[in-house]
Amino acid sequence: MVAPVVLGVLLDIAALGESVLAAAIVGLLITTVFSLGLLGVTRADDSRREGRGWAAIAYGVLGAFGLLTFGGAIVYVLWLMIAG
Repeated sequence: MVAPVVLGVLLDIAALGESVLAAAIVGLLITTVFSLGLLGVTRADDSRREGRGWAAIAYGVLGAFGLLTFGGAIVYVLWLMIAG
């Protein structure tokens, strides 16, 4: 009977579950943003070669947004680790 009480004191199950859920959500979002960046860059290059200027610009904007967002997220996570 003592073991469950000690385990509850040593391990905060709610905080652990919250951390796992947050890590999974952030991992999916970061992966999606980076994938959008790669998609935009590659499609912009293909569109440029095929002479579709407006499509190349639109895909370029998508690629820039994705890669800049990814870079900003990395900088933010590093700042969180260093600051706190």
